[in-house]
Amino acid sequence: MKEGPNLERIETNERRAALQELRRQNTTLQTGWSRDPKKFPVDYTLPVLQVFKDFLDRAIKNSQSLDILCRPWAPSSGLNAEGEEEKIDLPSWMASLSRKPFQETKERNMVRFNPDPLVGAALFRHRIYGASGGEELYCDIDLKNPNSKRITVKGFVLDTIGEIWDSAAFGNVPAIWLTEGGGWTDVEEVPPGELWRTLVADRNGHGSEPDRWYPLVFKSAAKDRGLSYGFETYRLIYESGNSAVSEVFKRVQAVVWNRRLIRTQGQYMKWWTNGKHESGALGLVPREARKDDLICIIFGCSVPLVLRKIVATPSRNGSNPTIHGRIGKGPEETNSNTVNSTTANTAPEELYTLIGECYIDHMMDGEAIFYKNESDVESQKFVLE
Repeated sequence: MKEGPNLERIETNERRAALQELRRQNTTLQTGWSRDPKKFPVDYTLPVLQVFKDFLDRAIKNSQSLDILCRPWAPSSGLNAEGEEEKIDLPSWMASLSRKPFQETKERNMVRFNPDPLVGAALFRHRIYGASGGEELYCDIDLKNPNSKRITVKGFVLDTIGEIWDSAAFGNVPAIWLTEGGGWTDVEEVPPGELWRTLVADRNGHGSEPDRWYPLVFKSAAKDRGLSYGFETYRLIYESGNSAVSEVFKRVQAVVWNRRLIRTQGQYMKWWTNGKHESGALGLVPREARKDDLICIIFGCSVPLVLRKIVATPSRNGSNPTIHGRIGKGPEETNSNTVNSTTANTAPEELYTLIGECYIDHMMDGEAIFYKNESDVESQKFVLE
């Protein structure tokens, strides 16, 4: 492995200028969108999963982006050709409509159920982030087998989840996030940069760089009740009477809602600071994420993804494999060495479940590609199910 650059060289004006240029390129309009959209014929005699795969294949090729893997679009149930209700068993890389940020209640009110997608709404024709830089997209959807739930993408493992804290229920920031997670101990000081950037995912509500006064708003809000109270975003948005406070905490609420704060194990951070720090980066992950899940940069996706490795034995008839166990330390995990006696002679293969998108501080604008090139990290293919 090459020797990592020292911290002084990393913080030069030239490096900051390079990252600003990367950000500028990532937020310009993309040219991959077709200005002459073609009709997408739907064959209602095909299995629903096949139609969904055909649609995704078309969308990815037209946009030259994998961001649709993070946008909720796929219904998990509907009426079949006979008019009967049918449940659709979606693979992990088809984001269900149940993940939509706002959904209708029984009283027909639209309320927030989930955080905003980090990749932005589908109407955005520009990229908010550029985690995978200019690396060429690779995507292979198994279209030949109508029952297959596999897609193959390419990228590399950036880090793994180390420490992980409770989710931000209803968009409220737990006190432990501020103190233990973010290392904010003095309410008379502004929060550490990595903390306040993470709470807003380093963007404002329009997808641009946050204003410099953001940390001052956090300091002011914390002084009101102290760090041990955390941040009750609804109260700060609607009861503060300050437009700056409302702006910042609307963004916080949209970002942290039901997400979990993490600190990575530090696989890249040792390189980033020339081995001076063992701790990893602060970040936000889906509520379903667990310790030891992988943080991956997938080429063609503008944000890092959380993947979980699973071990499976391929079925001899080409259908979905038998899952024997998951790699991880969650309490519900089974032993990864368990082998089904009927398939004991079949070699296991590595598959991955897509848990969702994530924010990793200082890794959202192409910095991870610098890390990969400097550290001789190998690219690899990931088969998702």
